[in-house]
Amino acid sequence: MKVIQYNDIYHHVGGAESHFLRISECLGKKGHEVFIFSFADKPIHDKHRFINKKKRKGLIGRFIAGNVFNLKTYLLFRKALKEINPDIIHLNQNQNQTYSILLAARKSKMPIVQTVHDYSLLCPILYYLPTGKLCPNKRLALKCLKQGCMPAHHYVGFLLTHGIKRFMIKKTVDCFLCPSKKLKEYLEKDGFRNVIHLPYFLDLKKWKFKPERDDRRNILFVGRFSKTKGLIVLVKAMAIVTSKYPDTRLTVVGEGDDREEIDALVKELGIRKNICFSGRIENDKLERFYHDANVFVMPSLLMEQFGIGGIEAMACGTPCIGTNVGGIPEWCIHGKTGFIVKPGDSKELAGRIMDIFKNKKLATRLAVEGRKLVEKNHGVKAHIARLEKIYKSMMQNIRE
Repeated sequence: MKVIQYNDIYHHVGGAESHFLRISECLGKKGHEVFIFSFADKPIHDKHRFINKKKRKGLIGRFIAGNVFNLKTYLLFRKALKEINPDIIHLNQNQNQTYSILLAARKSKMPIVQTVHDYSLLCPILYYLPTGKLCPNKRLALKCLKQGCMPAHHYVGFLLTHGIKRFMIKKTVDCFLCPSKKLKEYLEKDGFRNVIHLPYFLDLKKWKFKPERDDRRNILFVGRFSKTKGLIVLVKAMAIVTSKYPDTRLTVVGEGDDREEIDALVKELGIRKNICFSGRIENDKLERFYHDANVFVMPSLLMEQFGIGGIEAMACGTPCIGTNVGGIPEWCIHGKTGFIVKPGDSKELAGRIMDIFKNKKLATRLAVEGRKLVEKNHGVKAHIARLEKIYKSMMQNIRE
């Protein structure tokens, strides 16, 4: 069958981009004809890729493109759909050009699937409060303004557009795929229909299982330099860990706007020599970082939709620690494949890191159980087979 995949960004940035590129590659290997429509700094146009130049926009420009309409994007996507005539339109992240992509897809009258990679359909700021606590609201409300989640002018803008956007997505998309059970639950409570739980997957041939670790004490973080990702909490935990294990090393893979704040905290705590900032690393080079780590930490403060880095770490035999938010507890099963800690609790996090450091048998057991879970729930063959079944079911429904 012919499938066109859409994502806002073409290159690897996070879990959504990694997943969409893996899906495209794996479907191609199964003999399907896969086309990609996306945006990047440099345009690419060949038989199967419609990669358009990403224009740098200010805040107002991004708001208009994502919440109003972009005629150029609409016409480009319509043209691609006419040329390809796909059997399935598969949307991934569609926040930057929402209406343009949806209207073009709807006009084609082809079945539309969307993988939901975060909580933005429910909350514009992903269920995170300035206080660092998870938001109890289930959708945009007056409380968002009272709680200080966003300034008044942002609130007014989202109030006018967020509901309309959600309504259009509900009416346009035929099937929603959710990598986590928690997100599926929230979407269904909010009135989304035909929501299917389909976890993220890995091609395990590319992730070598290596549970043995030497006596070094290495911690790994992979993600954005952002308050919502909990890196500040991990840095504070590092100060506690290094007081007992001075040779501990934290490797931070990623980049982001909060780098200066992180640097200032590291300097204040006097642990600069214990931290290595590696910058952004391409996904196919991450395996070495997982193998070098004694523990992988995902200290997220927001409703982490899934946390694909966790199953990558477990596939490589690295014990994991995550917070009790979103989909993390679905793969980081407390005491079996890793440890769950409260979000924002640096002392508890430090304690769990040291538990793994001082108990090699425990670390090995967590590593073995983690790999078993990935093999059982996140293999590529089962995922692609189920996705093909979903595609065929939707095509049949359209014909009927």
